[in-house]
Amino acid sequence: MIELYEHQKEIINEGKKQTGIFHGTGSGKTITTLMLAKGDTLIVCPKTQKLDKTWEKNLALLDKDITITVVSKEMFRRDYEHYARYETLIFDECHEGILGATPQVIYSNRVAYPKTSKLFEAARQYILTRRPDRIYLVSATPTRSPMAIWAAGVLLGRWGMDTFFQFRDIYYIPMPTDRRIFLVRKDKKTKERLGKVVRSLGYTGRLSDWVDVPDQTYKDVEVGLTKEQNDMLEEIPLMYPDPLVGTQKMYQVEQGFLHEEGEPTKVFKENYSKKILEYWDEFHKLFLIVNYTWQIDYLEKVMKKHTKNVFVISGKRKDREQQIEKANSVEEGVVIAQAMVTSGYELPSYPCTIFVSFSHRIVDYIQACGRVLRANAIKKNLYIHLITGEQSEARLESIKQKEDFHEATYAKEKYKKLFEKQKDK
Repeated sequence: MIELYEHQKEIINEGKKQTGIFHGTGSGKTITTLMLAKGDTLIVCPKTQKLDKTWEKNLALLDKDITITVVSKEMFRRDYEHYARYETLIFDECHEGILGATPQVIYSNRVAYPKTSKLFEAARQYILTRRPDRIYLVSATPTRSPMAIWAAGVLLGRWGMDTFFQFRDIYYIPMPTDRRIFLVRKDKKTKERLGKVVRSLGYTGRLSDWVDVPDQTYKDVEVGLTKEQNDMLEEIPLMYPDPLVGTQKMYQVEQGFLHEEGEPTKVFKENYSKKILEYWDEFHKLFLIVNYTWQIDYLEKVMKKHTKNVFVISGKRKDREQQIEKANSVEEGVVIAQAMVTSGYELPSYPCTIFVSFSHRIVDYIQACGRVLRANAIKKNLYIHLITGEQSEARLESIKQKEDFHEATYAKEKYKKLFEKQKDK
């Protein structure tokens, strides 16, 4: 039997039947939720965690008499109508699809309905028809959008679908130039109100609320651009006039993607490799977060020249469990992880995380940081942000403001200006 932390004991003693476990990365959400479960338990989780047997491994650590069935989100979305009734239903990493809802609507017979994901609808229908006794939503990052909170409230039975428009009016405002696009209200009062709603739906808190976490070190490191990249950046606004598309194309150019084949440019081959190898010489254990697959492939080749222990975690790799186990067993090594595949595993002995390129989603950044900072392995970590140009800086700024960059593209004039000023040249 493992030793539980005080915050886990308090939640378990309260024994709520329908709630969210919205604790920060590394705080033991899986163990807490398993301790709350009763009887036959259905766990819906990302495919990677099903393959890793994350829930089975955690259950093996507990003196707990329950039976668990673990299915991927894809399996649940496809087959939910065929699943029997379970006493306990757990949605892990619920921010990914299960709480999928947007401020937009769809119409049926001229009646407006909330535009939700198929996974959310599957979850709602299963709950309505099977009526499990216990429902737990698990995520370190539930507030990806206010509509995610509305969806959580619906699944937990706190309010119904009819609250959608009321909720939207409170937390969103339509864009003046296109009222089909809704922007999140950013004023302090609205943020505080949303935070209060989140706390009413479940348990919230950061790892530092329960354990003594030393100050983490964050460092922005300039990489720079080539003349070829700068020339192409000037052409992007004319080729892609929509800011959302254009800024993405500009970021790809900054990352060295100049051709359809994705051949790395000189700046990536030399400058990026040089910076990464500087930290390799210092730590001999690196965790690299990379957004583009061709960058992953290239860095894998580069780092294999310096160590045989190079491990890749990406959506197309099928051996994630083995990769993680090996990565945690070596004295030196490099883990290269796709930016959108950064949840459900631990790398507690890796002291240096390098964000080679950023996902546009704040949740991916938070999840990545949480891989190396765990309650059972508290230490001081170094987080490096490699910066190329203005789009790279803009993405990092949106991360520091805890917002998705794609949303900020429309919502903030300063991001638009980074794009628009190219047209004036």
